[in-house]
Amino acid sequence: MDAPYYTGCSTESLSRKIIVPWEPEERDTHKWCYRCRRFKPYEDFYKKAMRYDGLSGECKLCDNAVRLESLRKKNER
Repeated sequence: MDAPYYTGCSTESLSRKIIVPWEPEERDTHKWCYRCRRFKPYEDFYKKAMRYDGLSGECKLCDNAVRLESLRKKNER
């Protein structure tokens, strides 16, 4: 295993850094989901043309969970 991959700041504390180990071969086929904090294959992300890599920042499962929660809140009004 090479050096750990720096994934940015956590949501709990902006000064706290998350270090995640990654395999070098995963870098070309996997992406980091910022919500569930896991490496997942590219197929698990929606396409998003505005992003630098063409993929959403969160995986499909996390994106769907956020959408469902938003719909529940909207229907409660």
